[in-house]
Amino acid sequence: MSGRPANLPKFSDLPLNKDDPPYSAWGLYGKDDQLGFLNRQTNETVKEAAKEIQSGVRFFKSKSSRDPRE
Repeated sequence: MSGRPANLPKFSDLPLNKDDPPYSAWGLYGKDDQLGFLNRQTNETVKEAAKEIQSGVRFFKSKSSRDPRE
């Protein structure tokens, strides 16, 4: 994987909204979008990402914990 997704807008071109958190670009994929950057997943990017798996350990980013093992 190249490390940086292709075709991303420059920061200065992001659809920033004054009511959103600072430096966020929640409007990048449309006003009603619920997926955010997950919109960029394709079968090919998932296949490439799977090659990076080394231990199989999983954690959930939605859980509020300092230690993902808790």
